[in-house]
Amino acid sequence: MNTKIIAAVAVPAAATLGLTGCASATASCVVQHGYAIVIFQNGMANNSSRFVTHFRLNVMYESGGVVSRFISSRIVLRTANGGNPPVIVRTYRARDAIGCHVDKVAAHR
Repeated sequence: MNTKIIAAVAVPAAATLGLTGCASATASCVVQHGYAIVIFQNGMANNSSRFVTHFRLNVMYESGGVVSRFISSRIVLRTANGGNPPVIVRTYRARDAIGCHVDKVAAHR
């Protein structure tokens, strides 16, 4: 995937997530060029690393259908360095999708 596409999606999503300043791990999702791009971020108030063990990716299609996938993975979310919390980006194939949403994120220390 082109890094410019990821940067164009990740920067606004990271800014949105950074405004929340919440203590827990957050996730955002957007569909671009046939991929569901999922962005994870550790909360600003966290002073230790967290890791995501699993989450549910919901992909929406034009027909009105929604396909849900539970994804198990160990995604490490490092602590914030100053005012810049690290952002982790993962991509998943989602051909012909029009949108996506992430929920049921399980994050642990």
